[in-house]
Amino acid sequence: MHFLDISGEDLAAAHFEYQNIVADIKPYTEYHDRKPILRGEKRIKLGYISPDFRYHALFPFVFGILASHNKKDFEVTCYSLNEKDDNLTAAIKSNVEHFVDVNGMTYEEIAKKIHDDEIDILVDLAGHSARSGLPVLAYRPAPIQVSGIGYMSTTGMKAVDYFITDEIVDPPGEHEKLFTEKLIYMPSQFCYAHRTDVPTPEYAPCTKRNYVVFGTICRYSKMNDDILNIWRQILERVPGSVLLMRAQEFASNTTTDQAYNRMKALGFNMDQVLFRPAVPDYMAELTHLDIILDSYPYVGGSTTFDALYMGVPVVTFFGERRSTRFGLSILENIGMGDLATNSVQEYIDRAVGLANDVEALDVLHKNLRTMIVKSENLDPKHYTKLLEQKFEKIFRVGNED
Repeated sequence: MHFLDISGEDLAAAHFEYQNIVADIKPYTEYHDRKPILRGEKRIKLGYISPDFRYHALFPFVFGILASHNKKDFEVTCYSLNEKDDNLTAAIKSNVEHFVDVNGMTYEEIAKKIHDDEIDILVDLAGHSARSGLPVLAYRPAPIQVSGIGYMSTTGMKAVDYFITDEIVDPPGEHEKLFTEKLIYMPSQFCYAHRTDVPTPEYAPCTKRNYVVFGTICRYSKMNDDILNIWRQILERVPGSVLLMRAQEFASNTTTDQAYNRMKALGFNMDQVLFRPAVPDYMAELTHLDIILDSYPYVGGSTTFDALYMGVPVVTFFGERRSTRFGLSILENIGMGDLATNSVQEYIDRAVGLANDVEALDVLHKNLRTMIVKSENLDPKHYTKLLEQKFEKIFRVGNED
């Protein structure tokens, strides 16, 4: 449903139905002693549950938080549903006190484990995404339960108390009706762990090859005819430009042929379009692109951050629905909000204008990473400190406001 251009209300209504699926699950009602206590007398036991403590688009968002927690006041446990661990799993394990493999256990067994561990606050990082442990929260193994970061809509569950967001994605007073949870407002929807194992952006590639390469790094399934027609108009207004479309689906010759024929029927000059399969670590490949064109209504999140970190500006389109506003939030937090628009014509004009201003494009390629690194709201340490303050208020006072 996120692929469809439907209203936030319709999308939320589908999520609210999930409560009916878990309605018969009997929740825990008794917990260990949680009387309000002073800082330092007892650490808050904080649990995170996810299938994605591994190489995954979510990793840069989650790792920075897990690695930045104040161990003096918080005892952190990760409950992993990973099918397979990797070197990034190892990095997480070395930064948290407890890493518990619950893959293969039933939801009820996982809930009992979390309850027996006396977790104070349980945070779901996957929502309704693949292999999620969300049903575990229906048992309410922890007295306070939170969701967010890894999924773009409400859980729809009465057992989940809070949802992590920001005021750009969810303007106060406008989106509360789209959630079963109470909203925890952070300065940014996400933070972003800085990588040191990727190339440093040095220049806009078009300064060396004398033509602009627009790029897409989203799944092909995100590309509806409306957004394709917008991209076609951009190419028509930038003579000699190329659209390089990189997606996992293009590893299939059949899918590539279908995409070729579809775009040709929409009026594309196919000499301007290139199809490439996704690569395992695509960060270096991003340096070959001049401008990223974001999809709609299923916009980028991690891919937008990755592109910006590699110096590639992202032009994004947003609407009222929260899941279309991630790019807007990210760009606003680095001072590049002008690249986000809710007008189709402005989306086209900004992409074209940027392509025609090679000097500005070159400056952005050299400076976007620094803009991310210097953004306090996106800094994992700052973000985690604020999140801890929210959690502490919820735990000790019963309200984060």
